[in-house]
Amino acid sequence: MDRVCGVWAILLLGAIPGRLLAQTESIRLEYEDFGIGAVAGAFYFAPQLFGITPGALSCLPCDPASLPAFDRWVVAPQRQFWRTGSDAAVVAMAAVTWWDLTRNNETWFRDWAVSAQSAALAVGTTQFLKRLIGRPRPVLYTDEALSLPDPAVERRSWPSGHTSAATALATSYLLTHARKGEPLTAGWVALGGAVTVGVLRIAAARHFPSDVLGGLVVGAASAFTVHSIHF
Repeated sequence: MDRVCGVWAILLLGAIPGRLLAQTESIRLEYEDFGIGAVAGAFYFAPQLFGITPGALSCLPCDPASLPAFDRWVVAPQRQFWRTGSDAAVVAMAAVTWWDLTRNNETWFRDWAVSAQSAALAVGTTQFLKRLIGRPRPVLYTDEALSLPDPAVERRSWPSGHTSAATALATSYLLTHARKGEPLTAGWVALGGAVTVGVLRIAAARHFPSDVLGGLVVGAASAFTVHSIHF
């Protein structure tokens, strides 16, 4: 997830310059923007500042029978191909939705800022919940757990960060179209993309289905919260 956040930062920086030159008068940040950013940052950094982090497990590997049947079938060694695919899918969703929001749009900066804030709030909330709850990832239920350099790092499974970020982007994109009375087809396609990201995380054996469902809820709730504050 940290790798994806780094790419987002590059996209954020790269999305501005052209529009700054073309429509400087439309660039405006409000108190709500700073407030949402501060809350998202507090959620993200609080666990590190206050040492909120799960410790090592006594069971390595843990018994898959302790998992509910809904999640148990996912237990398998990690699959790097699908993991890389999920990283690329989140970055692609951010790039495509942000590009479309800034295309031939007089309110491009406000729409883009709200989308970015929705994603930031989802990421911050997710990282806080991951460290607070400390759910083991599927890999800790396999023999691969014995070869991990730091198994405690893998106790950050719920909710899925990739899914929450993708869902926040997609939901914000959909809500923006709805607010402007525009066709919602692209928004629903984006939501389908967010679900696809969750499926890829399951295919990569990085998350359980319940992790993905949690990510969907956190992402959608974050976008609805940001939009309700602004509009």
